Amino acid sequence: MSTLYEITGEYMQALARLADMDLPPEAVFDTVESLQGDLEAKAEAIVRTVRNFEAAAACKNDECKRLAEQAEALERKAENLSSYLQGAIEAVGVSLPFRAGPFALNLAKTPRTVRADLGRLPPEWVRSTVVIKGCLSAVRPLMNAIHAALESSPTGVEMSSTDAPDLRAIGAALKDDVLIDGASLSQQGRRLTIR
Repeated sequence: MSTLYEITGEYMQALARLADMDLPPEAVFDTVESLQGDLEAKAEAIVRTVRNFEAAAACKNDECKRLAEQAEALERKAENLSSYLQGAIEAVGVSLPFRAGPFALNLAKTPRTVRADLGRLPPEWVRSTVVIKGCLSAVRPLMNAIHAALESSPTGVEMSSTDAPDLRAIGAALKDDVLIDGASLSQQGRRLTIR
């Protein structure tokens, strides 16, 4: 069977020749119909291949999701077993580091984390981030004078602002026993390390 490129070329050449000839309509119709049959068969074969590729891609995507779910389940099992082992080590009071065959087990301190409720935080503990988008000629003046540039080029500049807790400053203040409404510091825990 000819390639789609060849069939398309033959089809176009035949149509051009038929336009130049003085043939009865039945002859033109028969010629076009015979060429169209080859084109339809090739198009059908290509569409079937496209559908096969789409189906294979969908299967691969489903398989990726299934494998990701399995990986998450295995990670949870590993975490649960590590917690179980950590609990046993802490309950028995084994001196650390502890050797288990080729593995060295130890308990490491987990970092304390800052929890902050943006709605309850005082404004001095909130950091605003301003994002400016626009073409370079519109943004360059903003580096020197934001308000003047916005007034002179309102259509070329887009600004948005995002508020977020200043977690680093809040954490430092909480460690120094400063009370901040809407913020707290988690208790320091321990986790099992395996080397």
